[in-house]
Amino acid sequence: MGATPLHQRCSARLWIGFAAGMERLVLVMGKAEARPAESDLLLVGLGDTGFRASVGLARTLRARGLRVAMPLTERPLGAQMKRAERVGARFALFVGEAELARGRFGLKNLTTGEQIEVDEAGIEAAVREGGDDRGR
Repeated sequence: MGATPLHQRCSARLWIGFAAGMERLVLVMGKAEARPAESDLLLVGLGDTGFRASVGLARTLRARGLRVAMPLTERPLGAQMKRAERVGARFALFVGEAELARGRFGLKNLTTGEQIEVDEAGIEAAVREGGDDRGR
């Protein structure tokens, strides 16, 4: 005769759990500081033309000292805006065929929701004037 399995011998169910200890969590949280924004702005490439133009524009803006993020591949607008949140971007700059033709870009403050139009020369100043909206 074989041995009776453990789950049949015990009337109570077995549970496995994990506890970190409240005191430890409070200690760690007390040391946490607000993280600065990781990116000043995210370039949102609208279509293939906008995506390709964003590569050169990112290089130019980084040379001016801005922290610029951009997708590595062409992505839908919604996915790019979600990424802006994940990277802590304070602004989104919309770069598309129409914007390139006009020489003016939509610059959206992701904290206030306000959007303005700027030319390439005005991007840096507008972002820097946007201040410390996220505790930078």
